[in-house]
Amino acid sequence: MISTTTLGWAAAMGVLAVVAAVAPLVTTRRSPAARLSRTVGLMPPEQPLLGVVDRRGRRLIRWQSTGGALGLVATVGGALLAALTGLTPDPATLLPWIGFAGILIGGSLAALLAVVSDRTTADPTTPRVAHTRAVRLRDYIDPLEVNGARVLAALGTIAAVVALAWPAPFATLEPFRFVVALSAAGALAALALAEIGGRRIVLARPRTADSPVALAWDDALRSADLRTLFTAPLLLGLYATIFGTPVLTTPLLEVLPEPWIFVAINVGAYLGVAVIIAVVVIALLRQPGRYYLKRLWPEVAAAAALAGSAR
Repeated sequence: MISTTTLGWAAAMGVLAVVAAVAPLVTTRRSPAARLSRTVGLMPPEQPLLGVVDRRGRRLIRWQSTGGALGLVATVGGALLAALTGLTPDPATLLPWIGFAGILIGGSLAALLAVVSDRTTADPTTPRVAHTRAVRLRDYIDPLEVNGARVLAALGTIAAVVALAWPAPFATLEPFRFVVALSAAGALAALALAEIGGRRIVLARPRTADSPVALAWDDALRSADLRTLFTAPLLLGLYATIFGTPVLTTPLLEVLPEPWIFVAINVGAYLGVAVIIAVVVIALLRQPGRYYLKRLWPEVAAAAALAGSAR
């Protein structure tokens, strides 16, 4: 039996899915290149490069929005169907978290597919410029992001395995087990695509730059694409790890008195939030969007840092 609370949340999730699907009609009117230029530390390019950067940015937004909307519908619909058929209890207040998982899974995987499906062609007769040395993955993306994605995908997988091996400590948490498993599976798939696609697709794309400015923007776009690839397993692994925690409290029921169980859960939750905040702060201070600039264009990075300190 589906409760009124669940139906209300389902209706709200349906409205959110529609909003996510139509959001690109509004957000893509603004220039994605202007926003990206602030992230990557470069001046906005001029035409025709500006048009190329804008088209790529709008394409990514459309893929992310569509994927998030489809993921939301799929997870919420699946949770409702499972409850109606008696496979799981009524999700009730868990439904928003399940829907958020759907947005995260769908949006992350759609962004990943948008990157790996992008094909850049180059006219062999057009003069091009390139770096004097071979560039590698470590030149474009901060090791903190790459290793973070690997670690969190592994932790999410462990959380999913344990969650599936042990029954949920409370019946109402049962739907979370499937969300955790789905998030962990998505994290592993996304990590594999990021590792393979990053090297064989993004880094292997032909150079189309005909000037140093165009080459710098070519590097910026490759860096942004690689960060998109590794953000997917990072977020999915983090989600699986965090929301697998309530299910992982089952062993505590066997060794701790009930009041201490909730103390342990709350302390663990606060520690998890503290760790996440610390990682976010460190990442922002490192300016991961400009990591490629420090590696490949140190003189531009130094000038940008000097201009920032002067302001």
